[in-house]
Amino acid sequence: MEPHIELLPVQEIPRSVPEHITGSFYKAPDTFEQREMAQVIFWGDHVYWVFDFTHSGPAAIIAYNNRMEMVKRWNLRDVRYIWDIKIDLFKKTVTLWGQDNRSETFKLQDLCLSKMQDASINPPPVVKILPSAQVPGQPRPGCTRIGLGRL
Repeated sequence: MEPHIELLPVQEIPRSVPEHITGSFYKAPDTFEQREMAQVIFWGDHVYWVFDFTHSGPAAIIAYNNRMEMVKRWNLRDVRYIWDIKIDLFKKTVTLWGQDNRSETFKLQDLCLSKMQDASINPPPVVKILPSAQVPGQPRPGCTRIGLGRL
């Protein structure tokens, strides 16, 4: 299953949030007005929440498994007060937008936690098996090499 974004009530924030991190979900880049619904990334059997630090530092992405146990955390470099998240499946990226319209983009591969997730963004090549009569360069039975057939 490819990664996608869903809106969840902010009351559904996981209970296992690290110390000094708060669930803040902003409505726009120039306001501290809070949303009632949070953008959450769902990807296979993991859920990714975005949190802010209580000391006004950059935000963090935290991945949880299906038992809502924290699995991994990625700290953003310079973006805080996240108000929008976009996934670009063509470019295989996720971009987080924060205060002053600053953004930070992650490769989906960098957020990948399982083989199933990897396969969803990097599917194996499709191999098409053709009957031998359709394989290029192979003459059909009964045809001459120049393709005129029998006379």
